[in-house]
Amino acid sequence: MLTGINVPIRIGGVTVMPGDLVVGDREGVYFVPPQFVKEVLDHADETHIHDEWTKKKFDEGKYKSSEICGSPKDPKLQEEYREYLKKRLDETHEQRSSK
Repeated sequence: MLTGINVPIRIGGVTVMPGDLVVGDREGVYFVPPQFVKEVLDHADETHIHDEWTKKKFDEGKYKSSEICGSPKDPKLQEEYREYLKKRLDETHEQRSSK
């Protein structure tokens, strides 16, 4: 058996490098190179906020799913979503920077 510390390893068909972020759940394991971690987290934040906003709109009971799922069709809703996204991203970044 070969062993090593801080050396690339092969897991399945993937090479995992020292410093990679490892995230796993029931569905599988993901390895993210450190230079992409911020981009992945930023995208995850946007996805979470989009889901939060969509649920909020459903709960209001004024919209059909076709009007708000994916990207809203109504320009007024699009603007409302952009403002909500900006506000929530600012809050999220502020929370992270204070830790």
